[in-house]
Amino acid sequence: MEKEKSQRIWGAQHGQYIAENNGWTPGQNKFMRCSTTFRQSYPETPKLLFGLSRVDAEGSLSRSLSLSQPEVNASGFSVQAASFDNCYGYSLGCSWLTLPNDLHLETGMICCSGDRKAYVQQVFFSQSFASPPKIAVWFQEFNYPNGGFLSLKCRAAEITPHSFNLYIESWADRYFRQARVQYLAYPSEEDGKRVKAGRTTVTRGQGPNGSRNQAPFYGQPFKNQPATFVAISEMDFNSSRNLRLACNANAPNNRELVWDLGTWSDSDMDHAECQWIAIE
Repeated sequence: MEKEKSQRIWGAQHGQYIAENNGWTPGQNKFMRCSTTFRQSYPETPKLLFGLSRVDAEGSLSRSLSLSQPEVNASGFSVQAASFDNCYGYSLGCSWLTLPNDLHLETGMICCSGDRKAYVQQVFFSQSFASPPKIAVWFQEFNYPNGGFLSLKCRAAEITPHSFNLYIESWADRYFRQARVQYLAYPSEEDGKRVKAGRTTVTRGQGPNGSRNQAPFYGQPFKNQPATFVAISEMDFNSSRNLRLACNANAPNNRELVWDLGTWSDSDMDHAECQWIAIE
């Protein structure tokens, strides 16, 4: 029976929610655990991706928002949504995706703390890939206590079949205090087939409504409508106005991705970037 159970194959599920619609209260230093039930329970606990898909915080204070401490089981999960370090948060968004169990997919979370301009950590895979894999990275948490521009990004580099280097960076002589990033590594042989991923950028010149797009997936069409995930991977905002950024992505069919990324109201954004993933 146990052997049969371990051999059961399951697919991906996905979703997105606004934390203030799931128990979290906007305000300064607010913490609340937000729960989600999977549409279909799994025979075992699946691997979970989750990340920040929407942030809205007072610009003149610490800009520090988080989704953390995941508790995952076969029927659902919960994470703690928070504004912290005297941040006044108005809104938090969570995007999530459970991974299928019939592909070599590796994920993990990397956290750093202490005032710094940059952080790098080498990450080793639990099982080597046949060739250097594709890697997607995004934020689950950031703590930016200083005034002026919030400039922060994450990226993967120096990728081999066995490991890669994860970078969390600011620029223009700016510092961040803490950040947590999640990554997904998947076989390059599946890129454009069962897994597709990319990053999209919005700039000040595109206006406050940002970037809205609909385009065919690269590579082969999916056999079925895929599950989708999207989260923030880079931000460059002035503190003269509130930090506001949101991203969304969905696949209305097996051939196309619809996504948007942008700010709203009077936020002073230079540019921002999000990471999207589609998988079946």
